[in-house]
Amino acid sequence: MKKLLLYFFILWGSLVFSQLYQVPIYSVSSLQPGQPGSEVAKLLDGDNTTIYHSKWSQNGIPDELKFYFTSNVTSIKKLVYTPRQSGTNGMWTNISISYSTQGAPNTFISVSNNLIWASNAQDKEVVFPTAILNPYVIKISVNAGIGNYSSGAEIKFFLKHNLRLLTVQTVPSIHQN
Repeated sequence: MKKLLLYFFILWGSLVFSQLYQVPIYSVSSLQPGQPGSEVAKLLDGDNTTIYHSKWSQNGIPDELKFYFTSNVTSIKKLVYTPRQSGTNGMWTNISISYSTQGAPNTFISVSNNLIWASNAQDKEVVFPTAILNPYVIKISVNAGIGNYSSGAEIKFFLKHNLRLLTVQTVPSIHQN
């Protein structure tokens, strides 16, 4: 029974003390102009009913979206892309991800190339094998989208915060007589 309780507390502790927290995005830019009323900033408005959509009158692929972070964001472990919730036009079906750091803002490091996503309204998640430390820009290159357009409802980035338990060591006291 004691072993079972110990196991339970270890499992519970790992869930409680290791959580993902959404980080703020300072700004976003897109290679493609947005359809009026559906500009790229709609990806950050917290509303799944509004969308970013590349301009309807021109090919929206390739698209390149750059998400900028301040130095207050120390790491990123995961991103979540929420496609538009009605219709499929512009849903990202093939992307590549790279990033730059605060220390080298113009040098991009590839994280994932040619990720293939289903064209549906379900959230798409990317968990980075190693957290991106001190990010400046995360660049999403949209290589393919439905109808040769680029669109999305929301994008969010998360850091993994691990709270470490402190261990207390006892130091033998020295008694002088």
